[in-house]
Amino acid sequence: MTSPPTLRAAPTRGFGGVFWLRERHRLAADWRAFAETFEQVHGRPLERGERRMLVLNVAVGDTRAQAMATVRAGHDEFWRFLAPYGWGRGYVGPDGRPADGSFIPTLEDSMAQGPWAVGTADDVAAHIAALDDLLGLTDLVIFPAMPGDPYDRAREQMERFVRDVVPLLPAAAGTVTVTAEEPG
Repeated sequence: MTSPPTLRAAPTRGFGGVFWLRERHRLAADWRAFAETFEQVHGRPLERGERRMLVLNVAVGDTRAQAMATVRAGHDEFWRFLAPYGWGRGYVGPDGRPADGSFIPTLEDSMAQGPWAVGTADDVAAHIAALDDLLGLTDLVIFPAMPGDPYDRAREQMERFVRDVVPLLPAAAGTVTVTAEEPG
């Protein structure tokens, strides 16, 4: 959900919403606006996380510095691709206001603002727990591979997330389910 018209149209029509690449406070506002629109149109409140899914870019390493070093090139390539389409508007710019379409975040921006959870398993789990506290998550999609990553790296990141991060995640009232499938 990145545009105001979509943020209104999807819940009005009863569709679900996928939220990605938003600074955490703007993400929370959009998450709530989606639920409010749904309730106004359909006459009932949404349950925790209902019809809303978060996509989170992740990189798990033995240390935060190591995780950052392994994901930096992919992060930067990711933004070389998305920036010309104005995707940086989901962030907050250096002046503290919503970024304009020309904003290209650094890895540090992406980590500080919330769309990227990068670090040790404890760091990534704490990041997800904070987002869970903010939003009330039930559906989380991880984006564990970046442009240029070989398949083995993507597989290693998925395995590491399931093995090392998932056991540390909050139960979210027992409703969080994490699944991972190996491609093809």
